[in-house]
Amino acid sequence: MKKLIALLLTIMLAASFAGTAVAGKKKPKGPAPYKSEEVTIQLGHSHLYGTSGTLVGITAQEFINTCAIPTTNGFDGYVWAVPDAYKDVEAMITAFGSGGSLGYDLDIVLFDESCAVTLPAQSDNADESTIMAKGTAYILIYNFGTPTAPVGGSDPVTAHFELKPYSS
Repeated sequence: MKKLIALLLTIMLAASFAGTAVAGKKKPKGPAPYKSEEVTIQLGHSHLYGTSGTLVGITAQEFINTCAIPTTNGFDGYVWAVPDAYKDVEAMITAFGSGGSLGYDLDIVLFDESCAVTLPAQSDNADESTIMAKGTAYILIYNFGTPTAPVGGSDPVTAHFELKPYSS
């Protein structure tokens, strides 16, 4: 009888530790949030993607034509490679800015590995957010200017972006 009670207590004790160990494990939730370096975009400019379907900025055109990080980065836009941890992850991307005596209006354009546009995000908000699909390879952020002077109408602004895993 004592052996039976001891056996039952041992089984209950082992089961309680096993339950705790299984319950304590958390499902991985993706990469840690990411914040890019802060950069300066010298010139506010309309890249006209929404009306013409063509990115007309100097930085954007250099990037599209060379499919490499442009030497003109910071002139009228800025291109980043997507961090490795986020290349195969759906994520929320937000571009944040500051400065510009007339304000700013950051917009985002996402590209695949062949430097083809996959998503332009252009709203009237000063800071821009959108969902970045898996497989996105490059990010272009540019300053549209301001509603009162939308084409090249603002002086330099600083910008950076943040990425966070997204689940619908």
